[in-house]
Amino acid sequence: MVEIWKLGLSALLGGITAYLAVVWQTRYGAKRYIHEKIHDCRARLYPLAWKITGALPRRPSSALRFDELERIAADLEAWYYEEGGIYLSGGARRAFSAALDTLHSVMNSKDEEPTLSPEQYAEVRGSCSTFRTWLTRDLLSRSRAPTGKGRYKDNA
Repeated sequence: MVEIWKLGLSALLGGITAYLAVVWQTRYGAKRYIHEKIHDCRARLYPLAWKITGALPRRPSSALRFDELERIAADLEAWYYEEGGIYLSGGARRAFSAALDTLHSVMNSKDEEPTLSPEQYAEVRGSCSTFRTWLTRDLLSRSRAPTGKGRYKDNA
């Protein structure tokens, strides 16, 4: 009789373990599928935001005009509301918002000069650079492939 009880308990524990393994695997698989789809959408949409903010290089060839800054802000807002904004991570969304706030702040401080001062340019470029950094974090484009160990150091 005792051995039947042990057999029943073993079968019950085995069944519970198998059930929990299936539930965990199904849940993990669904999450992984969603993350892969979001990454695919980001990989398709983020290059446009990168291109828009690319109008603010580290070493500009000429002074940026306020009308160009207004176009950059309008293009970023259109990108956010028409396509890309829904796919931003929390950090990327905060960086986007900070960049847009900086763009508008600098546009509102426009004086008689048609171009941005070096300080204004540095402020705008810095906030857009932070946004681009978050885009690369979302895409994992500046880190080692998931199969590698650790991360490589990016000195650029």
